[in-house]
Amino acid sequence: MAPLRSTAALLALALCATGCNSQRTGPPGPVSVVASMFPLAELARGVRPPGRAVRVTDLTPSGAEPHDLELNSRQVDLLTDADVVVYVSGLQPAVDEVVRKRTARKDRGVVDVRRGSTDPHVWLDPVHMRKAAGLVESAIRAARSDAPHASAFTDEAPARFRSQLDALHEEFASGLSGCRQKLIVTAHESFGPLAALYGLRQESISGSGPEAEPDPRRLSELVDLIRAKGVRTVFTEPGSPDGAAATLAREAGVRTAVLDPLEVRPSDDATYFSVMRRNLGVLREALDCS
Repeated sequence: MAPLRSTAALLALALCATGCNSQRTGPPGPVSVVASMFPLAELARGVRPPGRAVRVTDLTPSGAEPHDLELNSRQVDLLTDADVVVYVSGLQPAVDEVVRKRTARKDRGVVDVRRGSTDPHVWLDPVHMRKAAGLVESAIRAARSDAPHASAFTDEAPARFRSQLDALHEEFASGLSGCRQKLIVTAHESFGPLAALYGLRQESISGSGPEAEPDPRRLSELVDLIRAKGVRTVFTEPGSPDGAAATLAREAGVRTAVLDPLEVRPSDDATYFSVMRRNLGVLREALDCS
């Protein structure tokens, strides 16, 4: 019996030498963050610390429309198991469903960026994005507050990102303050938060989703409005230059310009900030801003 006890003891020591020691000194895994779409992935990357302490995954593939996202089993697992989920409620039904199931099991690690807004397109509002940055930062910190690498979560990256959002807001506020035209006509109701923040009025052909069909009566009303208000530009979206907005522009005898709602990840190396500044330039020209 003694040899058996000795063998068991040695086996226990060997297991502890590998398992126990790896728990004590092994490198902690990164905080896993899943963002439901491009601008939210940009937000998460903006507030993460330097190095490899946080891994951010954009759930919506490049070129895909977020509204139409259908989740495969791998994406469901990503949403279910991630330390932090960043999403906008009411925008992607498939994501909403998984988040509901997740929060029923564990009410933590989920950030609804829409919080406090009736319009889901909050990423087009730099002030709202600044508030959301604080929520995402707090969720990332809380996800691994007891991990050995928790000290890596300095304030440097989040502070820099907040400063960038502040600067973007100032550029929009200044750039759109002296515009002769205040009416923007768009394909969908994507720019409500931006319009409200900077004193503009949005009129759209259809609702917030790209799947909405234009109403001929609505098109006729907008033609009359464009002519009455002296609107010179109807805004189309990337990837749909010949859609309902282009038809409206032809009927009204005005030009089109592309205004990016930042729902689809850009095909080039553009960032959230570069696309927003591109939008500002388009708006300034279309609205005759001084």
